[in-house]
Amino acid sequence: MSVHLTVANKHVLAANVDSPGAARVHLIDRPLRCIGVQGEDLPPDVQRSLDEAAKHQASPEEGDESTRTSSSSKSAVAAAEISDAAALLPERADVLVTDLLDHRVLGMGLLSAVDYASSRLLKRGARVVPTHIRVSAMLVEMRITQVSGFDLLGLNRYRWNPGNEKIDLCRVPHKKLSGTFTAIDIDVQQRVDSLSGFPEAHLPEILWESDNTLKVLATCTGRWNAVVFWFTLNTHGDNSVTTWSDSGTAEVCTSWQQCVQYLDETPVTKDTGQLHFAAEPGAKRPRHAWVPRWHFDMVLDEQRNVAYEKAIARAIEIKRALGCKDVSVLDIGAGSGLLSLMAARAGADRVTGAEVGQHMCDVAAEAVVMNGYAAKCLMINKDVRRIDVAAKADGTPPDMEQKANLCVFEVFDSGLIGEGVLHLMAWAQARLLTPDCTLVPMAAMVYCQPIQMRTGRVLGFDMAQANQSQWKALGPVTEVFAFDFYEAEANMQVAEVSVRLTAHSQGVCNAIAFWFSLHLDEETELHTSPYEEKGNTWQQAVQWVEEMSVVPGQRFSVVAKHDTYGLSFTLQPESSSDNVPERSVPLWDPLWKATFEELGKINENLSKGTVQNPLEFRATALAAVQIGSRPHDLGLDAEQAAAFCTRYMS
Repeated sequence: MSVHLTVANKHVLAANVDSPGAARVHLIDRPLRCIGVQGEDLPPDVQRSLDEAAKHQASPEEGDESTRTSSSSKSAVAAAEISDAAALLPERADVLVTDLLDHRVLGMGLLSAVDYASSRLLKRGARVVPTHIRVSAMLVEMRITQVSGFDLLGLNRYRWNPGNEKIDLCRVPHKKLSGTFTAIDIDVQQRVDSLSGFPEAHLPEILWESDNTLKVLATCTGRWNAVVFWFTLNTHGDNSVTTWSDSGTAEVCTSWQQCVQYLDETPVTKDTGQLHFAAEPGAKRPRHAWVPRWHFDMVLDEQRNVAYEKAIARAIEIKRALGCKDVSVLDIGAGSGLLSLMAARAGADRVTGAEVGQHMCDVAAEAVVMNGYAAKCLMINKDVRRIDVAAKADGTPPDMEQKANLCVFEVFDSGLIGEGVLHLMAWAQARLLTPDCTLVPMAAMVYCQPIQMRTGRVLGFDMAQANQSQWKALGPVTEVFAFDFYEAEANMQVAEVSVRLTAHSQGVCNAIAFWFSLHLDEETELHTSPYEEKGNTWQQAVQWVEEMSVVPGQRFSVVAKHDTYGLSFTLQPESSSDNVPERSVPLWDPLWKATFEELGKINENLSKGTVQNPLEFRATALAAVQIGSRPHDLGLDAEQAAAFCTRYMS
């Protein structure tokens, strides 16, 4: 029984129409609580849908024949709406299958969905898959300490999340402070057995939610600030699947990742909507601000750090060799201050770091003091385009005493220019840098490759319209743009290039993968290519394009454009006779767009109100924390609630 319908579901079913049993699959385009069983009392949400549709059935008492005819037509439509709105099952089901799980285990409302299905939609004795969920946990130290020899402890106060944060324990450095322990055991089959067949008003009084206090033995000395957890599902019998193996011996399911909750101390509680690890005694450190998680990956990316430090030290050494007695550095997008500290340690006379994020600027200022470079480094909480080197009319001193003759910057996203690096550099070169200023990095290259990113057959079924989870290269890697950061004026021109390629593999090209290389100087490069070893800082980027079937030897063109803020790609077949299949999955959802625009207006009004009134901002920020930490108490999606909270705190 499936109760969730997407466009992909329809196409998957259509693609497998000849498979055994396909004719018995019925897709219902309704939330679970809007589904009932024929001949039984309807759930409140279903009844409301019926009532709304029934309002359109009444024939008008007055009006001419055409009006009554029109009304009859409307009544027929309303009758169809009633049938669709009711979404009634012909009978209760014998089996419940669900994968309503994510990294938070219960964050998608698994237990409430199971309870509803058990009481409203399942027969007594119904079986459920999965039958059992075991949540395992481990105490860990997950903190930034020394990075490239610098103390960056100040960054840790911003390492928190209002809910449970997805994490990949294979990538994120951590120290194990305990063995693995079982945090929660959920017998889903027992839950179904206890509730199935009972009307909601007569459910047996069973205490499903409880608070558990666990005593966990520390196995290592350290500073504990987080609990990581994962889960194991028993599907039937002894068959199981796990989302993490602490020992590394079990095969790990890649559909989900692990989860982390940051806290001050240990015990464990559970509620219907989420897992929650509480402190005993309660947490005392206020959580007042948040910084994006990529900052932590960035400062722990040793490959990036080593490359930048080599290039910065070499640039200062060359400056000195050429007779420069005063090396003044501008660090654009200073972040944690790491590159500024590298420049100071390498012998720069003064360093100015420009960081637009208030909390990150606080981290950088603290790092400068804690590492003994306060006399050399100045962190400024401004966009670099708001910094000046000239005295103001009112006599206020300038932000920088003089123009910089060395500029370091790392304001790149996975698409290279998405953070506005071309604009920032154009401004800095025009107003803040000397004509002979050395840039680190000096240049960048962007590469692209046509790929197929589609799921094929899964367990014998055609799942080509399901989630895109793997990719296959269909053509060669090719360079599309080269940016010389010294040529600011040229970089600020919108550009377009068409590259003719020859397919080397057969498939359906539906995406373009792209990445870049940074030339920090003549000797040092950083790559984000999937074909080379790289750190965690950047990943590759992907843009979906119109689908086009290709065979080995087929010629086609990739048209790449950049508007100084982002890159875009399109495919062009060699001729109109090339096989270009009709797109089966719409790339544009008008309903989503309308909802997005509506929410945009709400957020805009909210932002205006809170910016103009500090008390209103404080109240909204407190509400954001409550929304993020207890979303299910408010009937909200946990992931969206956490995102709302972290946006407000950043």
